[in-house]
Amino acid sequence: MKTLDYVICDGRVVDGTGSPWFFADVGIKGDRIAAIGKIDPAAAENVIEADGRFLVPGFIDAHVHTDLKLLEEPDLPSSVFQGVTSHVIGQDGISYAPSSLASQKHTRQYFAGVNGDPKIDCQWESVKDYLRCFDRRTAVNIAYLLPQGTIRMEVMGLETREPTPEEMRQMQVLVAQGMRDGAVGISTGLDYVPCVYSGTRELIDVCRPAGELGGVYVTHIRSYGDRIAEAVAEAVEIGRQAGIPVHISHYNGRAELLGRLVDEARAAGSDLTFDTYPYLAGCSILSMVALPRWMEEGGGGHLGTAGRARCAPAVGGVLQKSGLSRGGASIVVNRFPGRPGTGRTVCACGRS
Repeated sequence: MKTLDYVICDGRVVDGTGSPWFFADVGIKGDRIAAIGKIDPAAAENVIEADGRFLVPGFIDAHVHTDLKLLEEPDLPSSVFQGVTSHVIGQDGISYAPSSLASQKHTRQYFAGVNGDPKIDCQWESVKDYLRCFDRRTAVNIAYLLPQGTIRMEVMGLETREPTPEEMRQMQVLVAQGMRDGAVGISTGLDYVPCVYSGTRELIDVCRPAGELGGVYVTHIRSYGDRIAEAVAEAVEIGRQAGIPVHISHYNGRAELLGRLVDEARAAGSDLTFDTYPYLAGCSILSMVALPRWMEEGGGGHLGTAGRARCAPAVGGVLQKSGLSRGGASIVVNRFPGRPGTGRTVCACGRS
């Protein structure tokens, strides 16, 4: 009698517990693993020979920007073919729920270089309705982080000031409702607008409802350069006062320093983790690293001809300070709407 749909034979099983791998067969019934061990192939409708290859649980991509891409391309073979079965989205404080349709239009344009701007059929404003767009439609599972910058913009627009008590109350209500709707935590991107306008006290207060409801605080910290120790300390303090675990996104830099900062924080009682990646390239919107903050105020569309005349020396100063003026030849433009810059370096675009 065929009791299994599939049996995968002779694989090196890595079960995700941290134990060493071991040889075994794996039996599958429906959408569940039904047996691990020595299994008679005759018990299955289908037999797959692993021939010593590794069998592992699906990988979780802990920092990914498929907030819209998954809705455009639900099968997403670029992830599935690598064994990735879960995505954590809503990263860097910028995403699309809870958000009005008008705010979503701005966010789509602002973050198109990271999240893309595909045409999709779903429409939503609440976290609940946004998550419904993924439910049983996408090949990978998702976990959603409430984007602090999106929530701030929903309540305050792109104001650079501190929130009033009533505005903070409104943001906390949106966080609590988003958690009840299915989010797993809250994220910040403290180099991005409008997250960059938020002070430490504001972040503590807005994170509290997420912490009370079992969420995690995932943060693109304020600095990954000379001020990284200060930035990590701020993240730890937010977690301590808000009562929420802290996870630092794309934690890259000198290993001896970064490792020590995490070890010291954990030794002092902080629930602090991080993700990183094993290569030097990165991806972001050029305004984050190339524009003075005043040029992004109000969304950056207010400069006009006179304002743009002031841009060149200001941008040059930022580039010089960041070191990008020396690396412009290696920075490739991924998306340049309306202009023939896609695939060219920043230097090449500047010369044209």
